[in-house]
Amino acid sequence: MVLIIHHWDTDGIASTAIIARILENNGTSWENVTPKLGVYSFDEVIMNIVTQHDEVYILDLNVPKKEVLKLKDLCKRIIFIDHHKGQEPILESRIMYVNPITFGESERTFPSTTWVISDMYSEWSYLSALGALGDLGIKKIRRYCLENRIKELFWEAMLDIEDARKLIRLLDSNSIVGDRDGVIKAVTELLNKSPRELLKNPKWNSYLHAVEQEIDKAMDNVEEEDGVAVVTFESTYDIVSKVARALVWDLGYKAAIVANLNPINGIYKVYIRISPEITSKVALSNILDELRRKGIQSGGKADVLGINAKNVEEALYVVDLIRRSLKCLKI
Repeated sequence: MVLIIHHWDTDGIASTAIIARILENNGTSWENVTPKLGVYSFDEVIMNIVTQHDEVYILDLNVPKKEVLKLKDLCKRIIFIDHHKGQEPILESRIMYVNPITFGESERTFPSTTWVISDMYSEWSYLSALGALGDLGIKKIRRYCLENRIKELFWEAMLDIEDARKLIRLLDSNSIVGDRDGVIKAVTELLNKSPRELLKNPKWNSYLHAVEQEIDKAMDNVEEEDGVAVVTFESTYDIVSKVARALVWDLGYKAAIVANLNPINGIYKVYIRISPEITSKVALSNILDELRRKGIQSGGKADVLGINAKNVEEALYVVDLIRRSLKCLKI
């Protein structure tokens, strides 16, 4: 049996469904698991599960190289597939490392892990498009000239863009409310039910309603300076990325810095998103390097950074560092 360890968002869930279908078509059984939500490391639970499998896939999970190497001697083979920027390549025996972005390809060509997998195995479906739209959003999809291909893939599943966007919000709601088991079970739901059935999932819709109310409350705390929105709040829901998306994609801020000062699984989340119009002026990679030099766990892409702070003081320090960095750039 093959084990699939995956990220908890739509791209991770959809990527797992694609790999699972490929495995099933080849007569291979599988099971899936996601790490503790919001935590980019493998705990004892994950490591114990790995020992029960010969082959392990790690999908859309931007964990440090040292975490992957922890699993190397627990199984015969690891297949690591991702699309995140700034990763250290994992070039080790018995580890197949696939990340086109690491080796110079652009986000336009590989916008999501679903896209990497679909290209790799020639397995295209609405799931390929779901991961890409979930990670990039509709504006970036259009800017990258991917909209027609995305629509084609959705059309094959009788799904339009707006319903696809809702399905993404429904899938993401599982992790946002902290339902780790729900994230794991969502893969089987994708495999066994049509998009129309998924859109009616009562538990997901209940989660989404609660999440949207919490996002609205957080948005009441916006401070704005020179087109940059700064939001700090306390919530039991992991909504920092959703708040940042709403501020930049929907409300038109040039950048958003969002921090949840309530710990989730012991982590204080900080998130930054910049608009496509200023990505050429702002090198988030420089901020990422600075944070990593200071030993602050962080990762991201050209237009987003996610930071896991150890305490409130570190979270507020990160907010201030990013705010000052953006101010110096005069965006």
